[in-house]
Amino acid sequence: MALPCPRRRPARMEALCAVGGFLVLTIAFVLAAEVWFPEWYDREYTVRRQRLHERIAEAPDRPLLAVIGSSRAGTDISPECLPPLHDAAGRQVLVFNYSHYGAGPRMNLVQFRRLLRDGIRPTWLVVELLPAHLRSESNEAILSAVADFPALLPYVNRSSFLVEAARIRWDAPYRWRTPFLRTAAPEFATQAGEGDDVYLGPFGDDRNFTRPGALSGERRAHQFKVIEQMYAEPMRRFRIDPLLAEAARDLLRECRDRGISTVLLIGPEDRRFRSWYGPGVEDAIRDFYTRLGEEFDVPVVDARDWSAPEDFLD
Repeated sequence: MALPCPRRRPARMEALCAVGGFLVLTIAFVLAAEVWFPEWYDREYTVRRQRLHERIAEAPDRPLLAVIGSSRAGTDISPECLPPLHDAAGRQVLVFNYSHYGAGPRMNLVQFRRLLRDGIRPTWLVVELLPAHLRSESNEAILSAVADFPALLPYVNRSSFLVEAARIRWDAPYRWRTPFLRTAAPEFATQAGEGDDVYLGPFGDDRNFTRPGALSGERRAHQFKVIEQMYAEPMRRFRIDPLLAEAARDLLRECRDRGISTVLLIGPEDRRFRSWYGPGVEDAIRDFYTRLGEEFDVPVVDARDWSAPEDFLD
């Protein structure tokens, strides 16, 4: 008869303690992120929010004109290049680019709600809405804290979104270790590699492509290939997703209800991009934006033909 191994029970207990410790650490980390540091989930939002608070602190009485939209708006709209703007009372306006990489109707709504949650109410809002993102928008679960969920859940497959959000939080201590260190121990935080960090101007414009030396001829050609792979086929088979259309409407509706003057912008595209449009796509785009502008009584600025091929980056 085999004698029981005296180490078996302690070893089992050690394993259970290790698993329990991992679970406690993960739960504590996620709770800290959700309650106190929701910005850990989204580095781009963190940097833009910091820039905006700095500009407001410099001149707290200036009314805010905020721009939200995709990286196309982030790259194309540089507030520093604008002449001084003044409101009817003669106050100088603070123009700030609050766009977000990959944003479509859902992420635009998230960014708008984040502004409000941070105690910032814009007087005017420019909403850049990329037509391609009316067909599909990437999964925002990886960038969203629970505080962002109310802006997303009405416009996504809820079960898929929540499963993905839970999966992401399962390895939260590893996934968001760098934001944690930037908060708790900045001297130990690793530096992002070239091209992996967020490069913004003081007024929020995206300088990932426009900073000196960032875009060689070779990288520019590669960037266009990436854009072609992302958008050429979807634009040939373009159809508007009703949920995404409703998210766009709800943002404009909320702005109207809050008395925020709004402009709807279709960002610049070069003729190569527009050559990917399938039959009837141009008419569908024009009809949707025209009806959206009329429904909410907002001006629509169609800037698609404002870009020369050599200036088109996104």
